Amino acid sequence: MTDGLCPFLEWRKQQSWLRECEPFFRRLVDIVVPEIIICLGRNVFVSVTRSMGKKVRVGRYNDFIESGENPVQVNGCMIFAEAHCGYFGTINRARGSERNGLEPQIEDWTRIKQAL
Repeated sequence: MTDGLCPFLEWRKQQSWLRECEPFFRRLVDIVVPEIIICLGRNVFVSVTRSMGKKVRVGRYNDFIESGENPVQVNGCMIFAEAHCGYFGTINRARGSERNGLEPQIEDWTRIKQAL
């Protein structure tokens, strides 16, 4: 599930599209039973956790990514909130930080590796 497939849709249409995908995504998770899900972007993270029956207050996404609440555990599956690895996700991930664009994302992926 990604909102990256429809980047030119207006925000409300993206939200509607993601909500419509949630039951199908949940069914896929029930079949595959993943141990980890990595969500690239806030909208995807909110949609995935909602589809799994978990309501998560995210606040500032960068703060949530770095918080102790990430990953969210649902039925034995770790759901990670991560910045999208594209241009805008990289720029937004470094916003408000002394680090350059890729450093925060490298640290995020290192955290995922350590969690495994």
